[in-house]
Amino acid sequence: MLRQTPPGSSGTTMLRILSRYPFLTLFSGLLVGILLASAVSGFWLPALLALIALAGLMIPAVMKRRKPYFAIRFTPTQPFFIFLLAASMGVFTALVHRTDKDLELEGYPYVAGTVVSASQGVQYSKMLVRIDTFTDEAGNIVAQPKNAIVELTTERFYAPDTRLIFRQNLRSLDPDGDVVRERFAPYLRSRGVAYTQWVPQHLITVAEAPHGLRYQAYSVRQKLIRQLESSSLSSTSASMLAAMALGHKDLLDEEDTEAFRYSGLSHLLALSGMHVGIVAWVLSWLLFPLMFFLRPRWRWLAVIALIWLYVWLTGWYVSALRACIMSTLLLGALVVQRRNTSVNAILAAAFIIVLFDPLQITTAGFQLSFAAALLLVLSIGINPIDHHSHPRIFKIFSLVAATLIVTAGTMALSAYYFHNITPASFVPNLLAGCLLPFYLGGGIIYILLLSVGLDVSFLAMMINKGTEAIVRLAHVTASSPSLITDVRLHAAVPVMFLCGMVCLILWLRSRRKLPAILSAGSFVVAIAGVFLLPVPEGLRALRASGTAKKDLITMYDNDAAKTDTLQSGSCGLYDTPAGSVGWCSADMKLLDASHPLYAKLQEADYLVLGRGAEIDMQNIAMRAHRPTVVLLPSLRDAERDTLTTRCTRFGLPYHDIAADGPFLLQYPLR
Repeated sequence: MLRQTPPGSSGTTMLRILSRYPFLTLFSGLLVGILLASAVSGFWLPALLALIALAGLMIPAVMKRRKPYFAIRFTPTQPFFIFLLAASMGVFTALVHRTDKDLELEGYPYVAGTVVSASQGVQYSKMLVRIDTFTDEAGNIVAQPKNAIVELTTERFYAPDTRLIFRQNLRSLDPDGDVVRERFAPYLRSRGVAYTQWVPQHLITVAEAPHGLRYQAYSVRQKLIRQLESSSLSSTSASMLAAMALGHKDLLDEEDTEAFRYSGLSHLLALSGMHVGIVAWVLSWLLFPLMFFLRPRWRWLAVIALIWLYVWLTGWYVSALRACIMSTLLLGALVVQRRNTSVNAILAAAFIIVLFDPLQITTAGFQLSFAAALLLVLSIGINPIDHHSHPRIFKIFSLVAATLIVTAGTMALSAYYFHNITPASFVPNLLAGCLLPFYLGGGIIYILLLSVGLDVSFLAMMINKGTEAIVRLAHVTASSPSLITDVRLHAAVPVMFLCGMVCLILWLRSRRKLPAILSAGSFVVAIAGVFLLPVPEGLRALRASGTAKKDLITMYDNDAAKTDTLQSGSCGLYDTPAGSVGWCSADMKLLDASHPLYAKLQEADYLVLGRGAEIDMQNIAMRAHRPTVVLLPSLRDAERDTLTTRCTRFGLPYHDIAADGPFLLQYPLR
């Protein structure tokens, strides 16, 4: 006799949930497979993959048996075998994307690689370069690493898909006592980076000009950005639209960027699901005339195709890709006239993204994007106001509740990654959420008109007004006394806080005891973790860098960074806990001995020398404690050769930024 599960039992409820959200089973199995692949190595890894895949293959075997008795018995175990199949896919994708990190680099003098992505900074360009081959002096291929990516820093910008050859001086991400490397290593690893290297521009050879799809998207994007810069928009509006609509943040003002960060509005500058949703909304209205000639499904198919084109154009941002997959599933359900749910679309997007790039689960963008989307979707069902009786109040309450839940739910996660909390950010986020659809929608239409040669001055004026309002809102919020900086949290705190928020929403929807108990317990554990769990320390350091035309010194104090431009023909001094740092771009012999800086520069622990610097090396070398000489990039070739020769002759240690990369002096916290 068959055992039947009671209708109201937990097993029946779980089967109902898994049948309604199949991607929950798939995504969970995928994560378990990836974790197993990272924990198991050697012979056991392919054996584990084969075992899980064999167990999962029982599904098609069982499906062939059409006997009712066997089908009824097997139905409760179907999610289990689907879970096993997803776990095997997780193990497989982890194996495919595993990086060669422990390479023997001694016999590999040259690296040939392809630029994957690039960004232009104030001082240098940073590029992610996929290492294709290692070559010897004669150009022969000696090794082909697997999934090895290097973060390359140099003075010149190289477009994506450019093939470069440079001399190998790779540095692994092991900190070796370097606090800065230890701090940024997890971020680089989440992007697949295994090595870093600084290469002077003259040591890089372009082996092949860019021509791939990434370069085509980059070229179109740069053309649109140039049109924005030459349009009737202000420089601030052009940079804001380039960031919000095209994903290009290099034009943003540093002060404005910091204001958005400290005000809790930095998500407005990053391509996210909200931005893609606004683009889809604009496209659906622009394609509305198709309804008079074709069936509605063709309109939605056109919107899906244009959204994918937009995400390709902006560089495949994870948050934009997540929204694109969700939109495809939801609009695709309208095309095929089938029912779909937003939660299932979120889980499907997460499954697809992690399947093709497992490292995404470790990135802040992935976690914040999916956490915000999940909280937003779950908050839809807690509105107690009747939609038919009070439609306007219903919409206002839904907007306020969604903003409050998403802001509160992602606050701990944002504090973990960005180390600041802005309790007053709720109202600015609410105002920005109301303004952004009109601002970005108008910006998208303005960019489309610019692409066909039309510069509408009235629309440009309205966009400038909107930019002023958003920037002023960010600066006012960032200067509020409620801002809490230098927040350090353990990784478990945002996880438990997010679990507590999800359980709280489920309790508001169902009013059952279990979600309430789980929510309260999660919040208690999160609060206890703030005070009891160990957290990493902050960062204090001095960094000297620059270009041939500009010398820069940046002071890091935890998460704050202040950059000073060194003026030609002058001198100065920085006092740090690691020693005094004197800099000079003039002839020190011309300084009066009674000048306050004269004695301090003579006794400095580090001497940073720029163009026009003259110094008595012999006198300094006679000191009991010899200083380290740092040569800035602005030095002429003759000056650099003279100074390096004198440092070598008198036994003074020196660091040439043009050859060795930026100089970093780190020192302990207060």
